[in-house]
Amino acid sequence: MASLLSNRNNIRQYFAQSPLAHIKSMAHSKADERFLDNLNDTIIRNLEDAELDVEKLARAMNMSRVTLYRKIKAVSDLSPIELINITRLKKAAELLAEGEYRINEISDMLGFSSQSNFSRNFAKQFNMTPSEYIHLKGQEHKKFERLCKRLHTCSMFAGVTMLIFTPYAQRGFLP
Repeated sequence: MASLLSNRNNIRQYFAQSPLAHIKSMAHSKADERFLDNLNDTIIRNLEDAELDVEKLARAMNMSRVTLYRKIKAVSDLSPIELINITRLKKAAELLAEGEYRINEISDMLGFSSQSNFSRNFAKQFNMTPSEYIHLKGQEHKKFERLCKRLHTCSMFAGVTMLIFTPYAQRGFLP
């Protein structure tokens, strides 16, 4: 029993501290998964609203504030406000990784009151600043490019990167 509780706690910590972990990783059942999907979609649709709070989220979810709080707390051990902030920060990490927007643009897009507030929250949540995160993602991209050069060919298919190994391509065994 203690091991099960420990594992659930580890999953919750992983979700909160990993910039790209999905909210569904905390679900204990299919019902929880559906609830978390609906909750995540609702939060994502309202990310630009700097005034998004528990009341607005509860109305959007067609629940009372108390019921929403209890359900979120039971599934994630987070408060609704913490979950909203973590979702904002995870979306920010996603946008930073894409590299299409500057930090201040992402801060504005996601409803943070200032870039310094955004940077402080990002660093507190993920133990690195947005700039450090961009640098880390840049290094990962360079490693991937070097790997592609060694393998001779890189192909993009439906948003999923596939590596085509030259020996297989020469024999006509393309995936």
